Amino acid sequence: MVAAVSFLAMPESAAQDAPLPPPDAGARARRAQGELRVWLTAAGLAAGLVMITGLLALIAWKGLAVFWPVEVSLVRLAGAEGAGGETFAGILVKAQERRDAEGALARERQYFTGNKEAGRLAFRHVDVAEIVEETRPGGIRVAERRQGGDAIFFPVALVGPDGARVEAEAADFEKTLAARMAEGRAGREAGRLECRLGSGEARVLEVADLLRLHAPNDLGLAGKAGVFARGVWAFLSEEPREANTEGGIFPAVFGTFVMTLLMALLVTPFGIIAAVYLREYARQGLVVRVVRICVNNLAGVPSIVFGVFGLGFFVYGAGGFIDGGPEQPLPPLWWSAAVLGGLGA
Repeated sequence: MVAAVSFLAMPESAAQDAPLPPPDAGARARRAQGELRVWLTAAGLAAGLVMITGLLALIAWKGLAVFWPVEVSLVRLAGAEGAGGETFAGILVKAQERRDAEGALARERQYFTGNKEAGRLAFRHVDVAEIVEETRPGGIRVAERRQGGDAIFFPVALVGPDGARVEAEAADFEKTLAARMAEGRAGREAGRLECRLGSGEARVLEVADLLRLHAPNDLGLAGKAGVFARGVWAFLSEEPREANTEGGIFPAVFGTFVMTLLMALLVTPFGIIAAVYLREYARQGLVVRVVRICVNNLAGVPSIVFGVFGLGFFVYGAGGFIDGGPEQPLPPLWWSAAVLGGLGA
């Protein structure tokens, strides 16, 4: 008690120079425990960032690999005793193991064969034990078409609209084919392309149906990079085809951009006016409490829930009624922007 009184009676300069009492053991333990929690939090944050980065990298790797041209294999299978085996052309997708009916492990490969108009499935599973020979010949082509999926074939000859025939071995075949494909994309008559499948079956393709064509087995690294770049650009700039299983995503990207722009135009004036009014002028009452509850609900409920509600009620319900039915409706983009703009405001 006397020491405390003497400490209080000391001059200010002497009090400042006096050493502080040492922290007790409990304070040191709490400080050490707090530092440990900080490090654990930092480690958890770092692990989360690494996992997110790895997931995005995996998605990008798997997604962009679709556009990289893969070499085509010509596979000959073993036939029955005394008979020749079947031959087909396809792109190796994956190799895996499976158990047969007796429980033994068997290796198999999955090939993308295309040519769905030939009455076959686009993919084919083959046991490795049945493969007699697998080669990668030059001259085989992979064509992306408007409909029917990709085609894999050996070109034989190009027949123009006037009946002029250019053999695949001709020096000007590639140039003529590219010119015919350009005419087909412009909507003009482009002729036919006679070809042969890997099985030896003869087919005839309409040149106007061909969008892009390349020979993956004959391309170097620079050529494959060019095919890759054109494929990515086509995916970003073209419209979808074949019930959204082929083509690009340009309408989705453009629609999202326009809807966001319209939503911003609707949100900015109403949102600012409402915020200023509620903060500066509104009196506390039932209406203000209801508005604050709605704002809290908007902040706590996932936006997809409100999006589905807005699509069903405003676009198909109120929008269809106001527009006089589905015959000539207002574009759903405007209703979607109005819904998101109202929610944002």
